[in-house]
Amino acid sequence: MKPKTLVLMILAIVCGLAASYMTSQLIASNSETVTVYKAKKRVSQWTTIRDARDLFVADGTMLKKNAPQSTILADPDLASKRWDDLKGRRLRTALEEGSVLTEDLLLKKDSGGLDIPEGKRAIAVRISAENAVAFFVVPGSKVDVVKTVAGRAEVVMRNRLVLAVDQSINRPEDKASAQGATATLQLDNEEQVLKLSAARDSGTLSLVMRPQGDDGMKEGDKDDEKGPVAAAIVVPPPPPPTFDEPEAKPAVVGAVTAKPQYFAKHIDIINGSRGIRRTFKVDKGGQIVEFEDKTFEDINADRAEKAAAAKHAEKPPVEEKPAKPIE
Repeated sequence: MKPKTLVLMILAIVCGLAASYMTSQLIASNSETVTVYKAKKRVSQWTTIRDARDLFVADGTMLKKNAPQSTILADPDLASKRWDDLKGRRLRTALEEGSVLTEDLLLKKDSGGLDIPEGKRAIAVRISAENAVAFFVVPGSKVDVVKTVAGRAEVVMRNRLVLAVDQSINRPEDKASAQGATATLQLDNEEQVLKLSAARDSGTLSLVMRPQGDDGMKEGDKDDEKGPVAAAIVVPPPPPPTFDEPEAKPAVVGAVTAKPQYFAKHIDIINGSRGIRRTFKVDKGGQIVEFEDKTFEDINADRAEKAAAAKHAEKPPVEEKPAKPIE
């Protein structure tokens, strides 16, 4: 056999073996499986994992090539430790039944402060039992934000995630509600921050809870597309009572100096179904000395009381008796 032919045969054999090895490796990699954690049932957003075995099951049938990049692998040699590592972690988003648990679905373990996703913003609004659904708004709730001004209401923000109530970022374990003075909401961008900040300073904000498990808006139900939905939902306050501008009292000149001269100025303030009249005491130079607030109801009641007292104080006319004739 010629040397050239021998060399070609050897090269062909080597190439064949290499192709066979690569093919076997490719087949092996395509059929390789990994053990992952899958949800036993639907797990709501913001759920804190107390015992991972109650929520997830280790499944070793998933092909490695199909596993998401950040999949949390269940190492059989470290099975107990793997389960313990999940304890105390919280879900950033909801997980459907049978879905694979990945690292990017969980908040950082023992992270201090708020865990705000990249690109998002957070802003706090004042809450009370009246405007936070009797404090049933808790971290992880989804809410709509409604602004009320002078008897009219509008939806200024929809489907916002509550990150914290006061400084608590966890759902209360033994209570159904979380009492606090502020609720921190997660927003998508700076435009929403400016919009909510302006609404917060121009009216009364209320948080409207969305159904449990409502993890997103329906198609077309976006803040910027639908715009505010307005409706007259508050009975307007009674009209302010009329008043006459009091005349300035003349200064009383004493032996040495005159007493200061004051004027009364009024302004009516209406907020929703309530109204007050603020009376300012102003000196001659236009400086406010003091002021007093009274509700419209109190003013009308005072007037009615004074009118009744004045009517009661009036003496009936005295009838003149005819003089007796002189006998």
